[in-house]
Formats: sequence, structure tokens, C-alpha cells
Amino acid sequence: MIIDFSDAKFRAWDSQRNKWVYFTLYELLYINSECLTDDQYAFSQLERVGRFTSFRDRNQKEIYEDDIVSMTDVRALDPGTKRFVVEWEFGAFVLRSLDDPDSVYLMHNFWPWIIEHAEVVGNRFGLEEEKRKEN
Repeated sequence: MIIDFSDAKFRAWDSQRNKWVYFTLYELLYINSECLTDDQYAFSQLERVGRFTSFRDRNQKEIYEDDIVSMTDVRALDPGTKRFVVEWEFGAFVLRSLDDPDSVYLMHNFWPWIIEHAEVVGNRFGLEEEKRKEN
């Protein structure tokens, strides 16, 4: 879990180059957008910013806000629900059912199932994510 938000990671859609870019809060707040080192992107053209939840799926892929997560085993949740969108709500990351938007589950309460049974299958915007090296 992220305690020190200076280490928080984010991703945002670069609408000019049609790809996701990844950055830390430090980069967002303190680095001059005119002289960024990573691919020379400017923060002004970024949209759909989402935070890293500090969770990874069963394939070790980082889970970000607005990702769509598929669960292969949902015994701990509503058995009829298989896909969720990750949202920030109630001061925490939650899984909202795509089948029943009124069904909301705190991610923190279900971390064992997320680690073993969740898989990121997309995001709410339908944007493709490039394969990237994750830390």
C-alpha cells in the first residue's frame, strides 16, 4: 500500500501520440514539462489520468484506476459477477461490477483473490496499452 504519495505512480493517455505514459507524482509536480527526459512528452497533452492501486493481477501486471479486471474465481464476491472496473471511491480503490453497477467491493478486502484470480483485460476507455517493462 502506498503511504508516501511522493512515490505514487500514475498513467495517462497521451492524446497526441495515442499511447499511455507512466510517471510518478514527483515528475508531475517538480519536473519542468519543457524538459522531460522520458520521450519528451508534455503533461499538458495528457488526459484520463489514473493512479496505480499498488495491486498486481495474477500475471504481475500493475492494476491502475479505470482498468477493467476479470476474475476467474469470484467465490468471495457475487458469483454472477465476473468483470469489474477499478475506481477511486470512499477514499479507497474499489471494484465496481460491470454487470451490476450498484455492487461495489473494496479492493483491500479482496487482495488474496486479486493476486490469484484477477486479470487486467482492458480499461474503461477502450484504449490499447502497449507492452511495457514494469518495475
